Amino acid sequence: MWKKSIMVELFSFCLQCAIEIISNHSSTVIQKLRDQSALIESEKRVELAVESAGIGMWEFDIQNKTYSCSNRHDQIFGYETMQNAWNKDIFKSHILPDDLDYVKKAFEEAFNKKSLYFECRIKDAQGNIKWISEHGLIQNDKQGKPIRILGTIMDITERKKSEIAIQKRMDDMMTYNKMAVGREQKMVELKKEINELLKEMGKENRYDV
Repeated sequence: MWKKSIMVELFSFCLQCAIEIISNHSSTVIQKLRDQSALIESEKRVELAVESAGIGMWEFDIQNKTYSCSNRHDQIFGYETMQNAWNKDIFKSHILPDDLDYVKKAFEEAFNKKSLYFECRIKDAQGNIKWISEHGLIQNDKQGKPIRILGTIMDITERKKSEIAIQKRMDDMMTYNKMAVGREQKMVELKKEINELLKEMGKENRYDV
């Protein structure tokens, strides 16, 4: 009888321990799921904020040579919907030929600087010429080998148009100023010549130069 009682108590104890272990494990799993869910939600908020600001996002897996891009990224390149595939050749096909070497050099230098930045002109899928700016960060593995680039892209066409217009006005003002200075110098030389002629005629100078 006592053996049966001990067995019952032992079974009850083991069952309680098992329940506690399962309960603790479940709590840990549930907490991890909650944390993961919160992280995903946070990432969605960040992506929404970035997209709302007109910023596109992209990631390049260096080892697998694969791209992943946001909807805004593809919109900047003139596509109405996200593209199923994106690669280096597609990217290069949009860049204006005069800017290709500059962009290539920016990517090459990025691996030494650990960051990427450049501005260039592109021709989008609709045939429009745009200015874009790209920022990126190089991620390395534990051995220090680059494994991916995380980047953003912005359409800066309107800003560039303003900058070009301002620069043109400044250039025009400089040209006008040089022309005005040139005319003034010529007037001074002409007055000197008149004074010399008057002097030869025995008359006083007409101009004080």
